[in-house]
Amino acid sequence: MLADVVEENGVRTGQREEGGFFAANIFVQKCVSGLGVLATAALLNFADFPTQSILGTVAPESLTRLGKSYVAAIVVLNLASVACVWMFRITRAAHAKNLAILAERRGRRITPPRAQ
Repeated sequence: MLADVVEENGVRTGQREEGGFFAANIFVQKCVSGLGVLATAALLNFADFPTQSILGTVAPESLTRLGKSYVAAIVVLNLASVACVWMFRITRAAHAKNLAILAERRGRRITPPRAQ
C-alpha cells in the first residue's frame, strides 16, 4: 500500500519522494513499538497488576480489569486499523492509471533546469 501511495504522490507532485515515505514509515514503526511498551505498562498499572507476583497470587479483580482493558484496547486498535484501510482510496484502475502516467513521464526526456 505504501508503494501505491508513493506512486499517487508522484503523479500529483511530479517528484520522486520514495525515500521520504519509506523513512517516515520506519520512523512510525519505531514510534509504535515504543508506544506499545508504554501502553502495556499503562494497562498493567491501570489493572493494579503487582510487579513482584507469584503464580496464583494475583487478585481476581486485577485480572478482570486487565482482561477488560486488553479487550477494549484490541477492539479500538482493530477499528482504527479498519478505518485506515477504509480510507485507502487507490483502486486497481487508479493504480494502473498512475503507472501509465509515471511510465509516460519516464519516457519523456526531461531537461535539467539551467544554472543561474
